[in-house]
Amino acid sequence: MRCFQAERSEALDIDVNKDRRDGTQGRAASLPPILWVKHLLRDLTIVAIGTSLPELAISVVAVKNGENDVAIGNVVGSSMFNILGILGATAVAAGGIAISLSPVDLIMLVVLTAALWPLVQTGHRIDRREGAALLLAYVLYTGWLFTVRG
Repeated sequence: MRCFQAERSEALDIDVNKDRRDGTQGRAASLPPILWVKHLLRDLTIVAIGTSLPELAISVVAVKNGENDVAIGNVVGSSMFNILGILGATAVAAGGIAISLSPVDLIMLVVLTAALWPLVQTGHRIDRREGAALLLAYVLYTGWLFTVRG
């Protein structure tokens, strides 16, 4: 069986073709040419944001309703499932996955995940300032991606 290149996003391209047959648009791969970016860059930003927006909505509503465990469980559970379940199932179904992430991407994943530990240890709460720092880290990482790889 052949390995799928992460940069090609063939699975996403198949979905896009299905959407075109159905007459719907809106997938990242069908962005206008002026917004076209490399496949991996698109997947690390636009697709990641698009698939995470429902999680954001659930987490905000949960916290506003005083159910903080739902928000944290949503983020941790989703991350675990994406890394272990999605990558595992994709590798099994496709016969393997060729990983094309840079060491910087993997280092950022590990460092930012580890950065959550001290945040939740300060009163077992992520306050607005810490939340803003997390958002800033994402904006800086995304800016770096577009500057270096765009």
